[in-house]
Amino acid sequence: MNVSLKYIDEEDKSYGLVGTAVGMYVFECDDHLLGLSLDETEPERSVQLVAEHYFSGNPSMSAKIVWNNLLSQYRMMVAMTVSNYLCRVLVHRHDNSVDPFAKNMLRRVIIEEGHDTCQLDEDEIDRMFNQGYQHFQRIFAHSGVQNVIHTFASDLRRVRTMDHEEIERELMALRMI
Repeated sequence: MNVSLKYIDEEDKSYGLVGTAVGMYVFECDDHLLGLSLDETEPERSVQLVAEHYFSGNPSMSAKIVWNNLLSQYRMMVAMTVSNYLCRVLVHRHDNSVDPFAKNMLRRVIIEEGHDTCQLDEDEIDRMFNQGYQHFQRIFAHSGVQNVIHTFASDLRRVRTMDHEEIERELMALRMI
């Protein structure tokens, strides 16, 4: 079976980036989001994050603080990844039945990152993944959220790049739901 998590086209990418922004908003870490760009060719550069996001600590910090920072960053990555994918599938493609192979691929990516970043056990990662997955399924099934996302994705395709303030203006509509 030929299953991919890659963007199909520019419209799919716009929904993925918007899904990422919504995921960060829901997890209250949208203050880490500096911008979105459709014009970046590398997917990881399409979402610009604050420099602190990439900083894991220094020798003067306790190991516990460093690990908690890594865990927090990992949780944010799970939210960003799951919301990116589910927004594309559930909102853009209107496909209520997520391909089980694609879901498992997504899970494997998240498990690998959890092992590499935080040395988490698979059951801990599965718990985080399943909670996030179910949470975002409910969010993206909401018709009001879908309307906001359609507008946001359309606006992103029109302007190509959005900074933090423009993203926050788009996300403000979610507060009304």
